[in-house]
Amino acid sequence: FFFSSRRRHTRSSLVSWARRCVQETAEILHNGEVNRARFMPQQFNIIASKTVSGDVDIFDYHKHPTKPESNEVIPEIHLAGHTKEGYGLSWNPNKKGLLLSGSYDGLICAWDIESQIQANKTLNPTAKFEEHKVPVEDVQWHKQHPDIFGSVGDDKMLMLWDWRKESKRPTHCVEGHFGEILSLDLNPFNEYLLATSSTDKTVAIWDLRKLDRKQYSLKQHQDEVSVVSWSPFNEAILASASQDRRICIWDLSRIGNEMGPEERSEGPPELLFIHGGHTSKITDISWNPNEELVMASVAEDNIIQMWQMSSDIYYQEPEIAQTSDKMPQSPMNTHINSVSYTHLRAHETREDLVCRLLLEKK
Repeated sequence: FFFSSRRRHTRSSLVSWARRCVQETAEILHNGEVNRARFMPQQFNIIASKTVSGDVDIFDYHKHPTKPESNEVIPEIHLAGHTKEGYGLSWNPNKKGLLLSGSYDGLICAWDIESQIQANKTLNPTAKFEEHKVPVEDVQWHKQHPDIFGSVGDDKMLMLWDWRKESKRPTHCVEGHFGEILSLDLNPFNEYLLATSSTDKTVAIWDLRKLDRKQYSLKQHQDEVSVVSWSPFNEAILASASQDRRICIWDLSRIGNEMGPEERSEGPPELLFIHGGHTSKITDISWNPNEELVMASVAEDNIIQMWQMSSDIYYQEPEIAQTSDKMPQSPMNTHINSVSYTHLRAHETREDLVCRLLLEKK
């Protein structure tokens, strides 16, 4: 079983353990470590992966056996263009086959995998963008506008680009943090809302119409913030993962809510929940697109956790149900199913945050 402390509550709650096991459906050989992997939203069986050599490989897992039959790495397409490794990788959600990549060589490369591929299965970039000059940490296509994308890097800059411009120069460029910017995410509901995270331990909220300054800064993490990700169900809900081994869930509609002295000691009003299940630095997170508030997270110890915070945390309490004027009104009363958790290995963590019994596959 899994126990997790609840904000604004004094006792831990017992929740049900996972009813079903996580099963591996396919194993595909890869050229070295996988820095990042993303599936194409229009065709889930198509997977792009970043290699340590800097190249990007495309796999169709429908064309591979459940277990490798040889030691040969056989991608369907090999995407050339980078000279160093990196982590930025983003499929265009509106244009099938359009892939964006950012790496430590300072380049942003774009490929259209629907275009003509050479005989050796290699595809060169359709376009290159070179404004950063330093490692590009993350890239992402806009979720509503198919020709717009954003990038962030070690130059502390947030840049916005228009794919259609021949100059290949950013349309907007702003210094976003005091430290290197590691991640960005564009809101799936609000076309103007953007979040970034940084080595300065903060998460910044931006309005694309007013990039002269950040709209809000979220402060709770004790180390650099590696990843930010908006909820696919609620415009105001944001997750951030940090090298401090914590994942914070934020509700921006609660910014400015009044708090008592005891509540203020636990964090700002917009801090909804802290997941403290990992014992190593967290490298990536992902929301479940089909079940609300279910998330997967992975850490440097190669442990994946699938978890969901208790529904009573998500429901607004009467005394804090006021909506902040800093965020548009968001639906907060949707039904949430019972909570279940799956962990692929047991951990030892701080007693006041989490303890668990190893769930063994039978």
